[in-house]
Amino acid sequence: MNQYTHKRTKEEFLEACKKAGYECLNPDDYKTVNDKLKVRHFIVHNGKNEEHVFEIAPQNLYKGRGCSHCKFLLISTEEYNEKITKKFNGQYTLISEYTGTSGKGIFKCNLCQKEFERTLSAFWNEYGCKCNKKKNQSL
Repeated sequence: MNQYTHKRTKEEFLEACKKAGYECLNPDDYKTVNDKLKVRHFIVHNGKNEEHVFEIAPQNLYKGRGCSHCKFLLISTEEYNEKITKKFNGQYTLISEYTGTSGKGIFKCNLCQKEFERTLSAFWNEYGCKCNKKKNQSL
């Protein structure tokens, strides 16, 4: 089945939320990928705990979009590495400075030890190391 015609389920959305570090506050309201749902997550920014609650359409979460509050926060390189460690199970490390999601970064693949450059938004949307693609093709 084509990825564009596949009808995503509530369970797939909840799994995507979990992977992104979000909690859906009204999962029973899920109808289609176009209908916004309320989600929340907790972050530590500048040493303070913050709770962010926002609405997002599932299709936007699948495209890599996220918290509308966080997109304006510039986090440290260390904080970004913590996020990618969690999302990619320690497979990657950002070795250049974090410059925001629209900038480029140099990443190190901790599986094959190669370095590669990606825009941070492309990397976050899982365009990582080529060794991972080869591994996935052989499965």
